[in-house]
Amino acid sequence: MKPSKMFITVVFAITTLTTTLILAKTPKLNAEPKLNTISQSNLIYEDVPPAPPLPVRPFVVFVNGWRNCCAWGMNDLQERLRDDMNAEIIKVPYSDFINGGQSHWTSTDVEFLRKGEDFINNHLDSNRPLILIGHSFGGDSILKLLPRIKRQVQFVAVIDPVTTGGIRSARYVIPENVGYFFNRWQTITSPPINRRTGGVFHCNADICDQDVQNILRYSDFSPVTGLRPRSTFHHQSMATDPYIQKIIGDKIQVQLGIITNGFYRQDGKPNVYYVNVDNRSFCHVQSPAQMQRFGGFGRVVVFPNDSFRIGLRDAGACL
Repeated sequence: MKPSKMFITVVFAITTLTTTLILAKTPKLNAEPKLNTISQSNLIYEDVPPAPPLPVRPFVVFVNGWRNCCAWGMNDLQERLRDDMNAEIIKVPYSDFINGGQSHWTSTDVEFLRKGEDFINNHLDSNRPLILIGHSFGGDSILKLLPRIKRQVQFVAVIDPVTTGGIRSARYVIPENVGYFFNRWQTITSPPINRRTGGVFHCNADICDQDVQNILRYSDFSPVTGLRPRSTFHHQSMATDPYIQKIIGDKIQVQLGIITNGFYRQDGKPNVYYVNVDNRSFCHVQSPAQMQRFGGFGRVVVFPNDSFRIGLRDAGACL
């Protein structure tokens, strides 16, 4: 007996439905990357994670000041350098270039200069990015060491550098082999730290970033209000100030090339930015045409925070 037309139709429908469901559950090989769309800007882009840590580990030296204060306490910055930039860190006193060494009352840095010069010039791999960060006497000792270094120094940060008696000096010259020179000092303080002399040094580095900071900031980096800076911000607390630690980390990240030209956004936020490290700026992408102008299909690097744009100039809307 031949099957009826209705039976054949039902069997065909069931077979078709089953096949469709099976195919729907079967993953496609070599599928196109998933695209996200930003509705308000009508942008289509591919999310990509940040670049992996640098293949060559940066070498970072934190230099304490008098009586073991205070660069070693920059814990937020040290954690970021280790975790995000794969850095090797040593902590030395201003008086001697020994990891974990102690300095209390001495005012001489002869051994720091002698050992530091020998280690950096003769024993540190010249391919490794070198970063020097010092506070107070520690910053002063770094400034003396720079002319003795015969290789590139990618980043130098000195925080309220002073010499014997807490006296600031403008006699140092930042040499041309420094890539980025970061200098912060404060003027509202009590003796013996010198508040009469400015903290600017003659700078021949590729980038010279020198400024006064006299205010304490909240953890979100907004200024503390209602309190006099004299009572909340002073020489000893500058190194561990969360804001200073963050902007140093941001600038190092750019200087080491972890941030490069391209599209970026913060995780959980739709705004897309185009970063131009050549002129140290970023702009706000407004349309697909702008994304096309900056390189075509957008591969947008997603950062857990907004550190990809801190330390760069906000150029407004992309043109």
